[in-house]
Amino acid sequence: MSEPIIDKIIGSSAIYRNNLSVHYKTGACAFSSHSFFSIVLPKEQQRYDLEVANDCREITALSFSNNGQHLVIGELGPNARLFVVTFSEQFDKILTKTEVRTKENGFSCVAMNSETGRLISVGNDEQPFLLLWDTTQPRPACIGCYHLPVKPTHLQISSDGNFAFVSGDKMLKFIDLSISSGSTPVILKSRNANIGQFKNSNFVAVGISVESPFTAYALTHNGVLCYFDTASIPFANRRGGSNKNLSPIVIIPNYLNCGETSSISLDKKIILVGTASGSVLAIKKDKSQHNIFGQFSSEGKGVVAIGIGERLTAAAYSDGHLMFWQRRINSQPILTLPSHRGPVCGLTVLPDCILSCGSDATVRVWKLMINKALIGKSSQEQISMRTITKLAPDYTHTLTGVRCIAARNDLVFAGDNSGNLHVMKLNKHNKLEEIKKIIECFPGVMCVAVQNEANTNSNMNPCVATGGGDGKARVYTINDHNLVLTVVKQYHSSPITGVAFTPNGFVTTSSNGIRFCNLPLGDVYSSTDTDDALLTLATIPSGKAVVTGGCDGCICLWLVKNGSLFRKHKLSPSSYPLAVAVDKAGLFIAVALSDGTTRLLDLFSGDTIYSFQSHAGIVTCITFHESDLLFSSFSGGIMRWTLPEAVHTAVAERFGQNQPILDILRVSDANTSSPDVNVRPSGTLMKGCEPEANWVFEKIENNQLRSDKPLAQDVDSLQEEEDEVEQAGFDAPRPSVEGEYEARVDDLVRQSFMRRNKEQLENSPSRSLSKSLSEEISTNIPNTSNLNTSQIDDTRHPSKHSSSSASKKRENKEEASQKIKPPKKKPELTRNKNSSHDKEATGNFSNININTTSDPFTVNSPRDNHSKQKEPMSKAEEMNRAALDLKTAYDNAKALLSQKPTCPEEIAAQTMVQNAVDMIKRDLCDTQLTSQIREYAQLILSAVDNL
Repeated sequence: MSEPIIDKIIGSSAIYRNNLSVHYKTGACAFSSHSFFSIVLPKEQQRYDLEVANDCREITALSFSNNGQHLVIGELGPNARLFVVTFSEQFDKILTKTEVRTKENGFSCVAMNSETGRLISVGNDEQPFLLLWDTTQPRPACIGCYHLPVKPTHLQISSDGNFAFVSGDKMLKFIDLSISSGSTPVILKSRNANIGQFKNSNFVAVGISVESPFTAYALTHNGVLCYFDTASIPFANRRGGSNKNLSPIVIIPNYLNCGETSSISLDKKIILVGTASGSVLAIKKDKSQHNIFGQFSSEGKGVVAIGIGERLTAAAYSDGHLMFWQRRINSQPILTLPSHRGPVCGLTVLPDCILSCGSDATVRVWKLMINKALIGKSSQEQISMRTITKLAPDYTHTLTGVRCIAARNDLVFAGDNSGNLHVMKLNKHNKLEEIKKIIECFPGVMCVAVQNEANTNSNMNPCVATGGGDGKARVYTINDHNLVLTVVKQYHSSPITGVAFTPNGFVTTSSNGIRFCNLPLGDVYSSTDTDDALLTLATIPSGKAVVTGGCDGCICLWLVKNGSLFRKHKLSPSSYPLAVAVDKAGLFIAVALSDGTTRLLDLFSGDTIYSFQSHAGIVTCITFHESDLLFSSFSGGIMRWTLPEAVHTAVAERFGQNQPILDILRVSDANTSSPDVNVRPSGTLMKGCEPEANWVFEKIENNQLRSDKPLAQDVDSLQEEEDEVEQAGFDAPRPSVEGEYEARVDDLVRQSFMRRNKEQLENSPSRSLSKSLSEEISTNIPNTSNLNTSQIDDTRHPSKHSSSSASKKRENKEEASQKIKPPKKKPELTRNKNSSHDKEATGNFSNININTTSDPFTVNSPRDNHSKQKEPMSKAEEMNRAALDLKTAYDNAKALLSQKPTCPEEIAAQTMVQNAVDMIKRDLCDTQLTSQIREYAQLILSAVDNL
């Protein structure tokens, strides 16, 4: 093996209806793992992670064809491609692959009928085109199109290939596919099926019966199962024809009475419906009635997708579980695979396990068994999981939840986005037990590090350090299983992005630069401000140097003894390091870049030893594991890449030697047997977790669904039916998404890694009111009982301050904010529509240009520097000024609250100030009017003046 190769993937991308599919005959389940796709064989408990193309981008849609002969895969990005693949019988190898190039920006749904060769794809735009492809031609060609009014939630194609059924918000359509291939695509005919009271319903999924005569089902989000009999389905069993002879559509609504629903799948015998409560309802049709005869129960987790096989059922859940059920009453899942859902934020490696933390508020312990004699013949198992914080509403799209993790021996330390440090213990069974929670700071614990044996003085207890979103580093001494706070200081004015221990102290990084501090006092003995933000930090095993990666695209080595810059290696002019790691021998630096590539560098020379595409997307953490590489990704998976044997040999031989790295690699290559470039993974043995006792397919007696009278569509109204959007222009260029991936990475780094520093928060004129003020309050409200009064500016001390000086200070601060000159304008980048920050970007940053050429954290003002005409104050500026007034008042208030009152009058006045602050903390997020903000500010200023 001469190049890095994927060994295994733990977890997957967040699973939804359109990126999970089950092969009906075998029960094999396919789902996406960013740029890989994975296939799990439940009976064999085997998993294969396959690469469809070495330049494949994120996979957003996949589906087995009706008869299971093909798997269709759709990627994300400009000029996205479709891949049609076939497999070996064991699903461990791709036999054939057909690539279809399109003008789409990605795909939301795909479906295929292998017998007719008809393939349907739906774009990823807000009003996408549904395209019909003929794959029987030597080069697949588009033969039909239809412009949909909204992005669909689900898509099905009939087994004869004559029609398709599409669902969406306020959309339910039958599409006629019974056309002949021609030289130019034709506009496909359609019929609206969301009639009557269901005109504005949100349809989440659809299903078509397997055999003719066809029936169909559509599922609403609030639990109504709409049934369409054979006579109500247009375009079935016909070729050509017009709408004139079509029968009216008739809906028979069936009420499930189960709350919110999410998905549907069916075959000849059974209809499965997934619910938000965690159960999968099993329904049978008996003549004209539908009856629930059983349910797959797993309380506490919502169903997000289901797939049906001949003997097995697969269900994906909102907590990351993927379960495989036998279709037998009173049976439990035969395989239960837990994983993170949403971004995985951090990793740490212990001798016998690895630990991960994620936005889903969990910490998980994994056991990996590696068979080095045969690449990929290994196993993986989750042996423990613990939820330690609250789940954020947008956790699948942002870095939140548990942000960082570190471990030493049996102690595990994890920092969450709410500002808590959790101390946990791994017992003898590797189960997590939380033993302490320390409240640190409101802006969150961004990073954590623990001293290893090499950096621990034999006369001192080991320490753990955290870096906060408030710019403070905190160092605790570990005394048995207790933590004693020994250092807490403000080292940066922006969130700390990295913290690491050295033999004589610790190092911190941020967008401001790097600080070298000693222990036990925590004093800074070297400080360097950098022009570009530093995002990641690692130490070399000897402790003599640290490695940083920054937005300038460089890797830097800094000497610990004096904090000086030793070496600087430029990696890329357009991308920058998101994560770095150093191997145990101190030979290699592994770097995950923002463009998705990974480089293995010679630590001293900076030469690139290997460079490969990790297919992990945005990497949040990288670390070495047995001289191989582990990645955690924003997409939600953990990937293990096996490095070439030459690297393993170099690491082993380097211990105690002083031989140059490249010489070792050359010797290793010469002694290695001829590399097999076609070595492929042999699969991973999946050891599922033990199902809980209440996870069972239980029988339900006599539960007939309540149905309403049939709702019929008038034939005359059909003749007046018009398409909601213009149908022409399917071959026109799609909206440009060039640079969206880069903008998405920059947004993620800016808002999740960095959280924009204080000056940017104060001077961004397009900030939304509620977001601006709530972030300011959460960033600046301290624990008043622990406030260090020595850190308060003397000018804010009440003995040196009067009401007039407070007013003057407020005016000076406003003038200073207006004098800050915006940087030069840079070309504006289009925002990613799939990003969790779209709404904010669209609603609040529509006039802000993002500089991605060097520092992605610079927010440029849209105002023209050459304009001398004074413009009237805009609403955004007025809101911003109100926020500054409030912040100035709050700064004065918190200084007063830190002082001890000396008389009853001062006690009463201080109580008034505290009540005003509490009122703002309680009501501020709901405040929408500028006048109310000014009233709050005046209230606090009045209390300050009185005191």
